[in-house]
Amino acid sequence: MVVRAEPGLTERRMFGGLAFLIHGTMAVSASSQGGLLLRVDPAEADSLISAPHVRRFEMRGRTMNGWLRVDTEVVQDDDDLRGWVRHGVTYARTLAGGRWSSVQSDLRDSMFGDSAPVGIAADDQD
Repeated sequence: MVVRAEPGLTERRMFGGLAFLIHGTMAVSASSQGGLLLRVDPAEADSLISAPHVRRFEMRGRTMNGWLRVDTEVVQDDDDLRGWVRHGVTYARTLAGGRWSSVQSDLRDSMFGDSAPVGIAADDQD
């Protein structure tokens, strides 16, 4: 396993796949549709999406900065997988220590900005 030795690693089912979190912060998810959902530094997203078969992740028609969809065509072998996972793990480490609600807050902010619907507050907790 690529991230097995990573301190603070946990697994959680989310986004229709199996996500790997570092101290509660999602780094990467193996999609049930194939490919990866990857959390990256938003400042690096433009350079990463220049690769074929890599694009910003969309949820409910909204593009989410800092979240990438990496198709299976890009992940042909273990070295490819390690390279993409490294991006997610490196960024997740910078955010580590946050709680699960920080992932929800990031997604909410990416989707709704300042106009989040009633009932979707920054301090909502599961």
